[in-house]
Amino acid sequence: NRPNVVIVVMESTRRDAIGKRVDGNVVTPNLEALVAEGGAVESWSHVAFTTQSLKSIFSGQLAPRKGDPSIFTDFDASGYRIGVFSGQPEDFGDIAETVGMVKSADVFVDAEKLRDKRAFEFAAKGSLLVDESHLLAAFDEAWGGPGAWDKPAFLYFNFQSPHFPYDHDGIADRVTARPLPRGEMQAKRAADVQRTYWNAVANADHWLGVLIERLKAAGQWENTLLIVTGDHGEDLFEDGFLGHGHIINQRQYGTFLAANRKGVLPHGPVGLDDYRAIVDAWVAGKPVPECGRMPFLHIGPLDAPTAIGLVGEGGMLTTLRLDTGETCLME
Repeated sequence: NRPNVVIVVMESTRRDAIGKRVDGNVVTPNLEALVAEGGAVESWSHVAFTTQSLKSIFSGQLAPRKGDPSIFTDFDASGYRIGVFSGQPEDFGDIAETVGMVKSADVFVDAEKLRDKRAFEFAAKGSLLVDESHLLAAFDEAWGGPGAWDKPAFLYFNFQSPHFPYDHDGIADRVTARPLPRGEMQAKRAADVQRTYWNAVANADHWLGVLIERLKAAGQWENTLLIVTGDHGEDLFEDGFLGHGHIINQRQYGTFLAANRKGVLPHGPVGLDDYRAIVDAWVAGKPVPECGRMPFLHIGPLDAPTAIGLVGEGGMLTTLRLDTGETCLME
C-alpha cells in the first residue's frame, strides 16, 4: 500500500505561472486546481540552468558527484517501479549518470530515445525537444496494461514546451492565436514574446491535466503524491533580457513547488536541493522537514562564482557581485 510518487518538471516555468492570466484566459488551470487541492510554496533554482537544477532536485545537493544517493536510488532501493518520460535528452550535462537515472529506471524514455519525434529539425544535444503528447503516449504504453500498478511507482516527467523558442508544431493556441516566430523575438516585440511564452506554459499545463486524468482513470490518484515544479524561471525582456541563468533576480531564479496533498510542503521559500528530503519524508510518514536555510543562488561554477545571492522571507533577494563588490536588495 505504499504511495506512488510523480514528479513533473516544467521547463523554464516562472513562479508567477500560478495565477497568471492573459486576456482573461487562465494560463495554468490544472496547476491552480492542484494547488487548491494541496498547496504550493515559493521555490528557487540555485543556478538557473537546467542541468544543475535537475541534479539538485534529484540529489538534494547543490553540486552532487556521480554516484551520490538520489531520489532515483532511494526509490530503487525501496522496490518501486521507476519510469522516466522526458522531453529533453537526460544525458545532456551528465544529468542521468549523476543521479543514477538510467541504472534505476525500469522504463526510460527521453528525447534521445524519441529523436524521430523531435520538434525541430536541428538536433544538437541541447536543442532536442519532444512534445508532451509523445511522452504521454509512451507512458500509456508502459503503464496502461494489466499489472502495471502492482508495484508502487515513481515517475518523472519533463515537459519541455516552455523552452525557448516557446512554440513548435503540436502546441495549440491556448492563450494567443499568434505565436511569435523565433526569428522575430526582439526586445521591441516583448509583449508578443511574453504571449508566446505563456501560451507554451499553457500547453504544458494542458498535458499536466491529461496526466492527472490518466492517474484518476487508473484508480491511482488517491494513492499518489504529485509534485510539480519548474527547474528555473525565465526573463522575457522585462528589463531587456531574454533567457535565464545570467542575472540573479526573481524572474530567472524563482519558480514554484506544488503538491496535490496538504501537509507535504514546508513553509517557503525552499531551494531545489530541499525536494529530495521533502519527498522522502512524506513517503516514510515522517514530519515535514524544516527547510530553514535561505536558498543560495549563484552565477558560474560553485567554487568560483561571479555573483551570489540569498533568498529571505517573502522572497527578499540579496545579491553580491564578486567582481565589482556591488550589493543589491530586491523585494
